[in-house]
Formats: sequence, C-alpha cells, structure tokens
Amino acid sequence: MIAPAHPGRPLFVNLPVADVERSKAFFGDLGFSFNPAFTDETAACMLVGEQASVMMLGRAKFAEFAKLPIADPRTHTLGLYCFGVASRDEVDAVSVAALAAGGTEADDAEDLGFMYSRSFFDLDGHGWQVMWMADTARGFKSQLLQIARCTPRPRNSASTAGTSSYTSSTRSARPAWRSARICSYSPGCTSAASIARSRSSCQAT
Repeated sequence: MIAPAHPGRPLFVNLPVADVERSKAFFGDLGFSFNPAFTDETAACMLVGEQASVMMLGRAKFAEFAKLPIADPRTHTLGLYCFGVASRDEVDAVSVAALAAGGTEADDAEDLGFMYSRSFFDLDGHGWQVMWMADTARGFKSQLLQIARCTPRPRNSASTAGTSSYTSSTRSARPAWRSARICSYSPGCTSAASIARSRSSCQAT
C-alpha cells in the first residue's frame, strides 16, 4: 500500500498528439519547457511542476503503450487537464497566448472570488484549464474547517471523554447531501463548480 501523499512522487501524464514538434511549439509559447532527457522526435516531456510532467507522444508511439483504441480528442473527451499559475493576470496571459498560438477557447472565464480560471483546447483538441487559487493550502484548510463546523456530530448523553459513540449505523444514517458536500471539498478535487456548490450548501445551514 503506497502512502496517499508523497512529496517526492513523480507524475507523468501521457497524451497522444498528431505532431510532436507542433505541440512543443504551442506549449513553448505558453511558457512551458521540456526535459531533453525524455524528448525526441517521437515524444516530448513537458515540465509542469517539480515532480509533474506531461508526456506528449506521437500517435504511433502512444499506440505502443495503449491497450485500447486511441480516441480522437477533437470528437471524444480523453481527459480534462488543469494546471495552476501564480496570479489572476497570469491566467489571462496564458489563455491569450494559447489562443494566439492556435488554440480555441473552451468556455467562458469562471470567477469564484477565491479561484479564477479559463479554459482552452490545444491544437489536438485536448481540453486544458488554467487556474489561480488564493493561498491554496490555507484556503483549503479553512474550507475544511468550515465544513467541520456545519457537519452534524452524533450526540449521545452516555458518551464519555475519549469514547466514541459514532457507530457504523450512525454513519450510514447521515444525510447523503452532507457526505457529498464533504467529498467535494477534498483537496484532491479541482472542480470549481463542486467547491462552489459545497460552499453554498454549507453557508445556507
């Protein structure tokens, strides 16, 4: 069993692209760089974070690893990819650069106050979101604390300090919407809509 969180664990996301050099030029215009040790005419390793990379593989190379048919991202969604930037202005700057380099706008800007994002399709049709979030770590911590305050706790007059009366039956009896609300606040969730819905529900109780 691996640890849920590991600061040194590398992540490689593999994407099929029609033209490796064209994709390198596109994302280079957005400010990304590439690891030459894992880049050649068939693949490009784009550096996204200290331990996170996107491997853009030519379709023939990607097919060597794929066990299922490769879908066309222009007609089928293979995945949705999101990366963070340092400021709201940078969200706009990266998005403008993507459109100038030949990408297409995927959606209107989404502004939730504490989070701002814009989305685009790259040259192959893969969907990307550029996101800024205010003080991410502390923001998520305060959101989780807010959830803890408005999530019902079991009450049992017979309970004593250090003894929990929260049984499996109590757990299963919890309203489903409250469970869903906690789930959507998970730090692993980057869906702005989910966080906004959860925040609204919490503030309404």
